Amino acid sequence: MIERRGQYLLVGSHEWAWSRRTSGFPVYALVNVGSGFEMQKIGETSKKLMKYSLPKYTVAVVREYVSNLGNRRYYVYIFKDDIIKEYILSEVENFTFEAGGEDQKILSFIREWVLSKEV
Repeated sequence: MIERRGQYLLVGSHEWAWSRRTSGFPVYALVNVGSGFEMQKIGETSKKLMKYSLPKYTVAVVREYVSNLGNRRYYVYIFKDDIIKEYILSEVENFTFEAGGEDQKILSFIREWVLSKEV
């Protein structure tokens, strides 16, 4: 269960983490700051039921995951009214995506942010 309630995001137990290894990955909010977007860390993944506080003007939430092989994956949850749309940006696929409209603008920003994290 992933549900937005006002300025909170509720995530059911074992929804984003299943073990000690998959717990503790960062969770970010993508905030519309007028002239663009800004990423803000809002917490970490956990096996238990979580309630994340979302900053004002949050348009999406991004959670990071690294597989046992070391491949990074970013799960993106875009908010549209009462609907949450999920996309996955995967390192194995060079963080590419297929989307249109406002989703494309959001995902393009996230992809650039992900690529800027690489050293």
